[in-house]
Amino acid sequence: MEFLIALGAIVVIFGGIVWYRKTTWKVYSVASSQHTDDIREKYDYLKEHDIRCKLENVPQDNAVPAHNHPANFSGFTPPESSLQLLVHKNDVAKADEVLEQMSYA
Repeated sequence: MEFLIALGAIVVIFGGIVWYRKTTWKVYSVASSQHTDDIREKYDYLKEHDIRCKLENVPQDNAVPAHNHPANFSGFTPPESSLQLLVHKNDVAKADEVLEQMSYA
């Protein structure tokens, strides 16, 4: 019986952590892996102005086996990824103001 209570507590704690992480950060900007310079500039500028932000690499789910892709014969085409600029939910308005000053918004 104690095992089930402990397991339930772990599930609740883990669920709370996942919920907190998903609701704390807001996706502010997204770019494909080939066009990340603008997002990196925004990130650096926001950090300079003490805006809580982070970059996250997000793989896409469109991985293609190489036999379906004539340009690649190695067996696998890596999935395209995107780079996301995440801003803390309490700093989104401040990020808008700061980036507007840099004419990014």
